[in-house]
Amino acid sequence: MRLGIKDVDLRMLVNLRMALCASALLFVGCSLTTDSGHFATRQPSVIDRGGADSVHITMPATVIVGTSFNIVVTTYGGDCVLQGDTQVAVNGRIAEIRPFDVFQANAESAECTRNIVLFAHGAPVTFLEQGSATIRIFGRKDPGKVDIAVERTIQVN
Repeated sequence: MRLGIKDVDLRMLVNLRMALCASALLFVGCSLTTDSGHFATRQPSVIDRGGADSVHITMPATVIVGTSFNIVVTTYGGDCVLQGDTQVAVNGRIAEIRPFDVFQANAESAECTRNIVLFAHGAPVTFLEQGSATIRIFGRKDPGKVDIAVERTIQVN
């Protein structure tokens, strides 16, 4: 197959765009790790922004005993916050969920905009006992970064 001038020009343009995109990603990635703004502090996630209905937890109303299901906790991040891990511990009919996010070490002095980014922290849970169970989510309320715990109940059949 023989390529014409237009085909070669189009391929060169696509390759140039891909190289520019890769360079931009590399530059942004490097700038996140500079001394003036590295992500280094793992903290409990902000789960409550202080407004009405600002705590968002998605979970079923009932589950089957011994069957894993997922609880999703929405946390509030931003330009200077990255989504972290989620810890889950189940003891009897109590499940404790602790979402964490990674905050920029010196966010107060960094050039961070105040854009809010929502993170979905998934937490797999399995109850081995029937009855009413408690889901306890630990996090923070902002403003003020006050530690809080929010509880929900679920029926295990």
